[in-house]
This record gives sequence, structure tokens and C-alpha cells, in this order.
Amino acid sequence: MYYAFIDESESPHDSVEPERFGYGVYYIGCLLVDDDQLERIQHGLDEVRASASARFGVPADAEFHGRCMFQYEDDWEVMKGKHRASIGVYRQLMRVIAESGALICVRGIQERQLKTRYGRYAHEPHTVALQYCLERVNYYAESCGIEEIEVIADKVSDPTVHEGMMRRYKWRGFTEGYVASDLAHIRFPFRWEDSRHFAGLQAIDTALYMINRAARIDRSHLENRGDREVLKTVQIILPSMTATSGISHLMERKSYYLFPELASGIRKGSPSGQQS
Repeated sequence: MYYAFIDESESPHDSVEPERFGYGVYYIGCLLVDDDQLERIQHGLDEVRASASARFGVPADAEFHGRCMFQYEDDWEVMKGKHRASIGVYRQLMRVIAESGALICVRGIQERQLKTRYGRYAHEPHTVALQYCLERVNYYAESCGIEEIEVIADKVSDPTVHEGMMRRYKWRGFTEGYVASDLAHIRFPFRWEDSRHFAGLQAIDTALYMINRAARIDRSHLENRGDREVLKTVQIILPSMTATSGISHLMERKSYYLFPELASGIRKGSPSGQQS
């Protein structure tokens, strides 16, 4: 069986440069795994958690959550002041994902351009990013002969709205936009679950959080040590990312693919766009 673990992340808006690359983006990330890969991730996360608990006093049942780990909140408050140790734990997590053989697909939507292009008819950014992500996951399933993929998504406030739109696309046989898909390999209904109880959701949360932060870093100014640490950490999971992971700029009718952006040293204010 194959599983698509789904989570969302949103980057801050830049009031001075609204079109600045990586800002004002709503992301949906997917961790695509089979049973063996999921078992390796579960085992790996358990080992990292046990080590962090024994060495630093992190709760034995701590949830791996990107923002909390980065901001030293909730289960990870005890790591405050232990920057080197904290980034070490984060990198262990990224290695677990990379070594499992899992795939990561990330699709983002530039929110300002979505609203500018469609005005009051614009769908919610979550729905659009979810559509774009599942389109790529479905095409991957077709290319690899995967019959069906079960979707397990982190709980949101209005799951029926987002899932309902995906159901409608599958029923009529195609999605909206430039990359039409019948979503034939996506199983319905989705499972909307609490991430605390699912290693796959915690894995995609931590990976997506780091990708989100890395995408906003200007490579021409790397005096900040924290930025350098983020870039080093995200490099671990780059080989796990699909080539179609990217951010859609609808007014430009382009996608900026994340893999070359994160892997290269180009300045983030002027990415090399490609047609979606």
C-alpha cells in the first residue's frame, strides 16, 4: 500500500516586496511512502525521540513539529539555549526521511497572485495548493504503476471543503488549470488525523517547515548563522524531493521549481522561472 501524508505551511508576507520569492506562499507538502518506507520512518523517529529524551530531557512522547522545534516551544521548550544540539536533532530527522527512500512533493501558491488573477472567484489557497500537489502525486502513481494511494492529512478547520473539491475533480474526470488530472489513483475519502499519532505527518511537517524557511533566504547575504544552518539542513532532503516541487505564480503563468532554487547559490530575489 502507498500513503500520501499531507501537511500545509504558510510563509509570511513581505509588505515592502510583495513578489519577493518565497514570501506570501501557501504550501502543501506530501510525503509519499510505501509500507516498508513508512516502517523505517516510524522506527527512525522513535530512535531520534528516545535519544533526545535521554540526552536533553525532551518528553518521551514528544511530537516532531517544525515550528515548535525551531522556536523551542511546547515539547521542545527544554532545548532553548541548546542551538547546536537542536539543529543536530533536526538533521537526524531529515536523514531518517532521506534514508527511508520516501518521496517529497511540495506545491506552493503565491497568494497575492492567486487573488489578483481570480478576484472574488479565487479558491482558497489551501484548496489550490492541494490540487496542484495531488495532480503531481497522481502522475507519479501513473508512471510507476501504483494503483491507489491513501491520503492521510493533518487536521484542518474545514476539511470537507478541500476534500469536496478534490472529489468533484475526480468525478468529472479532470482538474482545473494547466495540468489537468483525473486523480484516478487518489483514494477517497481522505483521512484527517492528529499529527501527534502519525510519524508520516510529523515527517512531512518538519521537512516542509525547513523547505519553507530555506526558500526565503537570500543567498547573496549569508552573514546570519541561522540561515546557513537552515540551508545545510535542507540539503539533506533535497534528493528526496520530486523535480515538480515548486511555487506557482499565476499572473506570470509560471512555476518556479524548488529543487534547483534550493540546491544552487542564485539570489532568491530573481529565481529562474520555468513553465508549469
